Amino acid sequence: MLMPASPRPNHTGQLAGRVMTADGAAVRDAAVMLTGESPPHKDIAALTDTHGRFQFDDLVPGTYTVLVNAEGYSSQTKTVTVFPGQTAKLTFVLTTEELEP
Repeated sequence: MLMPASPRPNHTGQLAGRVMTADGAAVRDAAVMLTGESPPHKDIAALTDTHGRFQFDDLVPGTYTVLVNAEGYSSQTKTVTVFPGQTAKLTFVLTTEELEP
């Protein structure tokens, strides 16, 4: 007799987010760099889509540093904790970069 396979527990998590301007406009093609704070310190990069969204799947649970860079805007860094079976969410609101005289 065959037994149905038991669903495997989800041991990874996700991070999803959005990059926008102060007036709520999406920032397209912003570089998003994810660095794990626990060994191994693996860097993962992504670009935002046309709606300013990004997503990282199959992340080992733990704390990550997220750095966002976009041309013409000041970079921004946040820290986030990813839990197994859950999606952590972040929103970055970028300000225009001040030009030096």
